Parts: sequence; structure tokens; C-alpha cells
Amino acid sequence: MEIRELPAAARATFRGDVLFGASTGILYGMLYSADGFDKTLLHASDREIYLISMSQSVGLLLSLLVGAFVEGRRKVPFVVGPEAVARGLLLAIAFASTSPTFTALVCLAFALDGITEPAKIALYRRNYPDSARGAIVGRVRAVRGLAWLVTAGVAALAVRERPEAYRWLYPAAGVLGMLGCLAFSRIPESHFSLEKPPPIRTTLRKAAGLLVHDRGFASFMALWFVFGFSQLMTRPLIVILLASVVEPLGKGPAAFHAAILLSVVPQVIWIATSTLWGGVLDRHGPVRMRGSLNIVWAVSPFLWAFAPVLPAFYVAQCFQGVAQGGTQLVWALGVLPYAKKAEDAPLYMGVHATLTGIRGLLAPLTAAGLSYAIGTPATLVIAGSLMAASGVATLLFVDPREGAPAAEPGGKPAEPARSAA
Repeated sequence: MEIRELPAAARATFRGDVLFGASTGILYGMLYSADGFDKTLLHASDREIYLISMSQSVGLLLSLLVGAFVEGRRKVPFVVGPEAVARGLLLAIAFASTSPTFTALVCLAFALDGITEPAKIALYRRNYPDSARGAIVGRVRAVRGLAWLVTAGVAALAVRERPEAYRWLYPAAGVLGMLGCLAFSRIPESHFSLEKPPPIRTTLRKAAGLLVHDRGFASFMALWFVFGFSQLMTRPLIVILLASVVEPLGKGPAAFHAAILLSVVPQVIWIATSTLWGGVLDRHGPVRMRGSLNIVWAVSPFLWAFAPVLPAFYVAQCFQGVAQGGTQLVWALGVLPYAKKAEDAPLYMGVHATLTGIRGLLAPLTAAGLSYAIGTPATLVIAGSLMAASGVATLLFVDPREGAPAAEPGGKPAEPARSAA
């Protein structure tokens, strides 16, 4: 479906969403390079790298509470407010000359960004038609990925020549990010029901009951938890491993390779595949897509474990990029078909995001303990094996019909899934 063929509310949402997505790409281009910069430029401790990895999920722990709170309320303020503060924190990095200060600011920005997911997903569920939602959001994610790629690439080149350049790059990203918040604030919500919402306790009980009464959703979440836990184990390990390999190159070149490997390479592949993955999601649904992505991503930690040299790291990140393009999309949209009513979307997303937050806090700690006990390569092998196993189990044991698209708002049924050509 072309954008011009969408309903007026969907077109207006797309306009605000695509500008916000571009600004978020700029934000992520800097935030997801932060652990590499922290380690190579500011000589952060391993503990600080684990803290940055954990902070990416702290905000998600509050998602269930936020999802319950936003039910029946306007969604845009619950996106714009936290995101504006997160972007504002980047301005303070101009004064961050030590690793602890830099780490604290990055962790706070990550945490605030994470709590906005239920409100954003509720907007997608209501404003975008089911039959084209994956393709539309895929376009937005492609724009976000392009902005992420350009930002990370510019940052990599800048710190290679002048390692202290990070002190103006982060504030610049913060200013541009705030402009994206302004665009998002103009998304229309007049068609939302703004009646007095039910008590939060009632909504929380309802959300918790989803994992008991919706067995298809529960099994999907259980296997997703296995994949997500193992994937989140790998991030701090590869940052620490990468830093040890590139350290002899010098501060500037080491930071350059860190940014290119951790942000640029995956984004190149992500941009090339995000629109394709959007079509795959619309045709085949989240279950088959999730299972396949798990298997593809599993290749990356094996390469990091068995070939700890720069060329192999670049190949590993290419596999991650292929999987990441689809994973980001299915993470944002994959639970929506389970919400048969639009008003239940924040609850399903809240459960999903809260589970992500739980594993995001526990996985880096588990990685640290295992790495100390059996070594980094063995820990990466365990993580890769769990990823592959969760993918196979998802394809074999989760009914893809459970995640079939629901009827569109207004009662029109979604287009049936089509077979692959």
C-alpha cells in the first residue's frame, strides 16, 4: 500500500513518525557507539560496560506499569516527554571528561528511551492498518537506520582524527533529537477514546493474566526470552573482546573500529533489508519470522568466539545486521496480532517489553559470571547455541496461526497472509 492511499490519520502519523525516526536514528548512532567509545577513549572498566548494556533495558522494566497507565489516555505525551529528556542529557556530555560521568549520562538516556515503547506501539496499533503496518513501519525503520548509519559513520571518522570530538558530537545529536520530538508531538490522537481509564491495579492484573490465559502468546514469549537473554549476553562481551584486539592500534583508530563494527556495519545491512523484512512480516507473520531470525543471529557469536581477529569480526557483524533489521521490526510489531482489541495493545506490549527489561538486567550479569568462570569464547558459544535452539523451537512448537493479523480498527478484516513467491 502506498502512503498516499492510507487514511488521513495514518498519513499524518507517518509524517511525524518518519521525522521522529530519523532523529532517533541520530540518537541511537551515538548511544549504541557509547560503550565502544567509553572503552577505547575513556578506558572504562568492564563493570561500566556491563552497566551500559543493562541500562538499555532498565526503562523497559517499567513498561508494564507505563502500558497500564497510558490505557485510555493520550499516548503522544508519554513518548515526547521522556524522549526529550533523554536527548537533553546528551547535551551534558560536552562536560563529560571522565568515564564514570559519561557512563552515567548514557545509562540515564537509555533508561528514559526504553519506557516509551508501550505508548509508541499503541499508536502504531491504532493508526496504521494491520495489512500494511509492517511495511509502513519498515520504511520508518529504514529511515531510522540510515540516520543511525550516517551518524555512527561521522562519529567514527571524527574520533579517529580527534578522539575528544565525542564531546561535541553527543550534544549535536541531542539538539537534532529534540527536533524529532517536536515532529512526533503533532501526531493526531483525536480518534482515541479519552475516557477515564480503569484503575492501574485492574489493568496490571489483566496484563499479568495474558501469560496465563493466552497460551499462544505465552509460548511465543518464553522462547523469545531464551533468544533475547542469550543475545543480550553477547553485547558486553564483544565490546570487551573488541577493545582488547584493537587497543594496539591507538586510541583514535581503536575507537573508529569500535564504532564501525558496533554501529555502522549492522546498519548498512539493516537498511538494505528492513523494507524487505516488513513485507516478510506482513506475509508470514511474527512467529516464522522470529524463529528464522534467531537462527541467523546465532552465527555471529560463534564467529566472535572462534575467530577473534578483525576480519572475522566484520563478517560476524554482517550476520548480525541481517538479523537485526528484522528483529527490530518484529520486536516492535510482533506482539500486536495477539491483541485482538486495539485497547489491549499497550498491555501486550507492556508484558513483552517488561520481559525484555528483566532479561536485559540479568543477561549481562550472567555473561560476566560465565566469562569469569569459563572464559569469553565459551560464553559466546553457549549464547549462540541458545539462540539457534530457540529459533528451531519457535519454528517447530509455536503455532504461527496464533500470531495471525487481527481485524483492523473499524472492523475490516486484515488481508490474509500470502505464501512466499
